[in-house]
Amino acid sequence: ALDATKGGLFIPDSAKERPTEGTVVSVGGGRYHSETGFKFDMQVAAGSKVMYGKFDGSSMRYNDIDHQLIKDDDILLVYTGDEALEGNVQIIKDNILVKLPPKEETNFGGIIVTTAGGGESNKKPDRGEVVLVGPGRQLQNGKTIPMCVEVGDQIRFRDFAGSQIKLGNEEYCVIKDHDVMVKWKA
Repeated sequence: ALDATKGGLFIPDSAKERPTEGTVVSVGGGRYHSETGFKFDMQVAAGSKVMYGKFDGSSMRYNDIDHQLIKDDDILLVYTGDEALEGNVQIIKDNILVKLPPKEETNFGGIIVTTAGGGESNKKPDRGEVVLVGPGRQLQNGKTIPMCVEVGDQIRFRDFAGSQIKLGNEEYCVIKDHDVMVKWKA
C-alpha cells in the first residue's frame, strides 16, 4: 500500500518508521512503587523476543555490541518464532492489540485515490477490532485492574494513541486500555 504525503509524494509501507524488535538479553530485578514499596512483576524474561517503539529506550554499547535499554512499559508485545505474527504474539500489561480496518484505496490508471475525504487521508487510524488483550495494569498493592474490552469488541480509541505495527501483511495498533473511548459488538 502507498500513502500520500501533503506534497503528493507516495511512500511505500517499507519506507515508513516501524517499531523495533529485539531479543531480551537481561532484565532488572523489577520496579518498586515509590510510595508503597510494592515490587511490580516483570512480564518478560531473558530470551524473550519483543517489539517496542522506534524511539523508546536508550542506546548503549556493551562488549562491542549495540544494545537498547528499554523500560518494561515501552514493550508493545512479546512473540515467539522468527517473525511477529498475530498467531504468535502475546500482549502484556494493559496493552490491547487492535486490527485496523483496511484502507479503502482505488487505482485508476496508476493514480491512487483514497476514499477518505478532505484532510483525513493522512489521519492516523482510531478504530478497529480487538484481537488480543493483556492481563491488565498492576496497581501499587499488587492487584490487577481488569481490562475494559475483550477479544472481538469493536472500539474507537483516542486520536494519536498507541503504536501502529504490521504483523505479516496486516495493519494493527497497540494501545493502552485507558485510550479506549467506546466499544461495541459487531
